[in-house]
Parts: sequence; structure tokens; C-alpha cells
Amino acid sequence: KKKKNASIIIFLVLLGATGAYWISSRLIRPLDAMALASTELPLRKNLPDLPTDRDDEIGDLARAYEKMSIAISTHELELLSTNKKLLRATEDLEHFSHISSHELREPIRRIAGLVNLLKMTSSDKDDEDRVALLDSVESECTRAMQQIHDFRTFSRIGDQILLREPTDMEAV
Repeated sequence: KKKKNASIIIFLVLLGATGAYWISSRLIRPLDAMALASTELPLRKNLPDLPTDRDDEIGDLARAYEKMSIAISTHELELLSTNKKLLRATEDLEHFSHISSHELREPIRRIAGLVNLLKMTSSDKDDEDRVALLDSVESECTRAMQQIHDFRTFSRIGDQILLREPTDMEAV
């Protein structure tokens, strides 16, 4: 009877070990692979082989995870491409604003110089209205130069870090 009981126990132990191996290979290993994949995704490492060939819930989950990973990679590439385009456009805009401000300043400087020349060649008997008009033109030239300077300063804001802080609008 002891030999029969020992045989049954050995059989049950082997059956249990076989069952444990089957459960491990069918459930635990695929779930471990998916857990590893989820930790590797943020590190942008290659995904381990996922059990996408299965026809059960684990296979559905693996296919959904793989699809999500591909979508994330695709969106990341699109973002990088868009970022490169945006950087190029920013560089072009900075170049354009630099050239524009230079081209706009030159005629204003000439006008201011001509106004100054007219003021120096004016005699005392000249009309006060004419002098006031020349002063007004000179003032507008100065104002236009300041606006061009402000435009250049504004176009360079992207080079700096903007700090935001709460503002009391009633005080403003």
C-alpha cells in the first residue's frame, strides 16, 4: 500500500509540476513580457516579443499594446519633424526681422537728416509754423525708430525664458 501511495504522490507531484509549467508558459511569461515592454517603452528600447499571436485576452492586450507603441512612435516622429520645421521658420523669421528693421531704419534716418538740414538752413525770419512742422516730422522719425527697435526686441523674445507671474490687474 505504501508503494501505491508513493506512486500516487509522485504522479500528483509530476502532474502539479507539469501544470505549473503550463500555467507559467501560458499566463505568467506573456504577462511578464508585457510588463517588461511597459517599462521599456519610455526608455525607447526595443520591445520584447509580445504574445500577439494568441487568440485570448492576453493576445488582445498584446496587440493593443503593440498598436499603442507604434502610434506613440509615429506621433513622436511627427512632433520631431514639426519641431524642426518650426525651428527653421523661427530662424527665417528672425533673419527677416533683422533685414526688415535695417531696411526700415535707413529711410527714416535719411528723413531725419533732411529735416535737421532744413532746420539748420532756416533763418530767423522763417515761419514758425514751418519750424513746428519740421519738429513734428523729426519727432515722428524718432517715434518710428523706437517702434522698429521695439519690433526687433519683440522678435528676439523667443530666445529668452519668459517668466509668468500673477498680476493684480486693478493695480495695472
